[in-house]
Amino acid sequence: MHPDFPVILLSGANDPIGDFTVGVQKTFASMKNYGMKNVEMKIYSELRHEILQESCKLDIYEYIYNWLNKKTE
Repeated sequence: MHPDFPVILLSGANDPIGDFTVGVQKTFASMKNYGMKNVEMKIYSELRHEILQESCKLDIYEYIYNWLNKKTE
């Protein structure tokens, strides 16, 4: 993957698949150490694995939409 390729990591803080953010933080650190310059991470407290199925999903969709717009300007 090209080091300038934009990546966003989204996770719920209570996600057991992501080891309760430990796995997401390790992935983020690994990508940064690999030289990825355009990696961002957002952790949603109180959420689990399926963050796009939660009652606040419209807020998450908006966050993703704004992030994409910012990256494609």
